[in-house]
Amino acid sequence: MKGVDRLNKMTKEEANKAVEIFLKYVDKEIDQWGIYKNSLESQTSVKKNIIAGLKELPKLEKDITIDKLLESKIFNQSEMDKSLEIPIEERPEFSLEDLKESKLSPEKLLMGRGIMPTKGYMLLSAGTKAGKTLFALNMSLCLISGNYFLDIPIKKKCKVFYIFSESSPSLLDDTITKIMRGLAKNGIEIDPADRKNLRFYDAIENKLIFTLKEKDIPKLKKSIERFDPDVVIIDPIGRIIEPTLNKAENIVKLINLITSIKNCFWVLVHHDRKKASEDIEKTTDPIDRIRGSSNLSNFANSIICIAPAGNKMPNNFKEIHFSLRRYYDPIPLQVKWDRDDLNYELMDTTDFKRPRKVSIDDIITFINRNFSGIGYRRDIIIAGAQEFKVSERYLYRLMIKAFNEGKLIKTDDKWQVKEMQDNLF
Repeated sequence: MKGVDRLNKMTKEEANKAVEIFLKYVDKEIDQWGIYKNSLESQTSVKKNIIAGLKELPKLEKDITIDKLLESKIFNQSEMDKSLEIPIEERPEFSLEDLKESKLSPEKLLMGRGIMPTKGYMLLSAGTKAGKTLFALNMSLCLISGNYFLDIPIKKKCKVFYIFSESSPSLLDDTITKIMRGLAKNGIEIDPADRKNLRFYDAIENKLIFTLKEKDIPKLKKSIERFDPDVVIIDPIGRIIEPTLNKAENIVKLINLITSIKNCFWVLVHHDRKKASEDIEKTTDPIDRIRGSSNLSNFANSIICIAPAGNKMPNNFKEIHFSLRRYYDPIPLQVKWDRDDLNYELMDTTDFKRPRKVSIDDIITFINRNFSGIGYRRDIIIAGAQEFKVSERYLYRLMIKAFNEGKLIKTDDKWQVKEMQDNLF
């Protein structure tokens, strides 16, 4: 027994010998356990010796020996876990007595209101080009800096590992630069030390494919182990997973896989089903539009869905819907994201129903972003009317006004942002 207690100080040969002696000791006590049935003192002494030795055993031998002891009924599972001082949160089973004696503290959260516990996963879902990546990057910057996300408190500064497959380093840099610029305007600066806690992993460059087998992703697992994140984000999950997510059994395998990679909190960015008719869109809960098996939603700790604010609302006005497993579901948040700074602004309900009509600055930003500063009048009007949910006639009047103010110039049927032409000289 004493040899086992000193395993770490022994040579490999000495340690192996000590383990062998201890395992023989356990086998002997199992065989003769019946002789102690009338002696509580002897049973207590033997159990104490066995537990002391188990704590020093290598994992493989420990697991095998524990199974033997449970089968022999010298220990039950609850007694074993308690003796080995395994926290109740990590035990496969426990008794009511264990539960009441454990004095559990409230569940730890990374993001408040039950949205993000320390383990499990979230689904972040929306339609195509509805701002999922923008939302996830905003959330990531708040997680690493400890700043509120929308109106939700961040409970601790986190390390975030972001796996992307629909972006590029240059696009990520451009987007994050704009988000941070917007945060700075609101008096929020992200400390350089916190910036180190957001790490990106290029799924395309690394040829990452989830086949639901742990052995197929050693490179990713090694990167995550080195960084040791609190949160892992996959953007989007559908681009890197091989089997279909329409099968319920594949969802269970996926959950087991991500847990085996890192038992932390995962954010799975995902797509809604392809748009159905307007009547169905109006009557269907956004949570029910998530693509794949219902198990994907049913097993999630939390769900966030980004939905359009309405058919007559500009595309940068959104409703954020929540579904939470452990807490009540909050009412949807109504937000507007700034087209320049890519930050989210919480909207008052009355303001949200009567949004300000598109401004000249909005159309200038729109032309810069979607037409690189110059485009044909008809193309700009058709695309802009769809984006801002205004009539083509109204948008054309706005462009004329911008022209009269010297913010747009036109050559034949092409319209160009004035500041862009100035930058060329």
